[in-house]
Amino acid sequence: MERLQALLRRTALFLDGASARTETPRGRRTSLLVSALVFVAAMALSIRGLPEGDRDLVWWAILVTGLVGIPSLILLSGVEYTASAAVLGHRVRLRDSLAIALYARAANLLPIPGAALVRMQALKRAGSSYGRAASATMATALFWMAGALLVGGIVLAPYRWLIALGFVAGGIVTVGLAHATVRSIVSRRDDSIAGEAVRRSALLLLVEVAMVVIRGVLFWFVMVGFDIGGSFQGAMVLPVAVVLASAIGFFPAGLGVREVISAGLAGMVGDHASSGALASGLDRLVSLPVMAVIALGLALTGHRLLPEAQLDEGEPEPEPATDPA
Repeated sequence: MERLQALLRRTALFLDGASARTETPRGRRTSLLVSALVFVAAMALSIRGLPEGDRDLVWWAILVTGLVGIPSLILLSGVEYTASAAVLGHRVRLRDSLAIALYARAANLLPIPGAALVRMQALKRAGSSYGRAASATMATALFWMAGALLVGGIVLAPYRWLIALGFVAGGIVTVGLAHATVRSIVSRRDDSIAGEAVRRSALLLLVEVAMVVIRGVLFWFVMVGFDIGGSFQGAMVLPVAVVLASAIGFFPAGLGVREVISAGLAGMVGDHASSGALASGLDRLVSLPVMAVIALGLALTGHRLLPEAQLDEGEPEPEPATDPA
């Protein structure tokens, strides 16, 4: 476990160093410019690569994506945060979790690992040290990656069995790393109970798999709604691109990178690469106005940014922050 903690620490330092280069005004401008150029180029090439013919908008699919799908993902993101906070012994109201999830998604539009920073700050305000908050956030991210790899591997199995096997193997290893991190966090708590680490890990994995599946279904609705072609299998493998692109924190929300990866994944299941790239890009355009409306609703209700979480009943006051490593 000490080796795992050291590996996670070195990984975090590497990502911090990489993202630090974009924290200067010049770095932010460069990052935004490069990602925007890649995004525009990917979308333009994808539009040109679509088969010729008239295309009709299927409004029911677009409306389902925006009015049902995106709010569902935000709801699951809130459940995800509540579950990750519970690993540290904190009880967070779902309403507060939803706000944090929304702010995290907005922060991800910056050329830094914004979502992770928002979640870590919220956990710090709940009473955890930055070290433990980072470990819980890392475990959640690992479960997310594992869910995407496992679902992607199952979808790819009939088409590229060797790649699918690699995805599934990677997913299993990632689940092991994530659970080891959760077990380490839970074991350090005085109020932990037998079997809690397994239950917390199982819940996180279940939530992440649900998020991956819903995200894949939404990609399919985007394909149908904008009549860009593509198959259900092709849509279900695209969440892998979301995870991989999000790992590159110095590109805002993986802008451009996600579209390029999506094009490659779509080709693996026999779809045209253009359908994958366009589904990823159009999904962004549908999501932004919905998130803006939800954010406006939170602002009008006077919800504070990063509200305080509550400790479980009977839990002692948190000790002074120390690095768990």
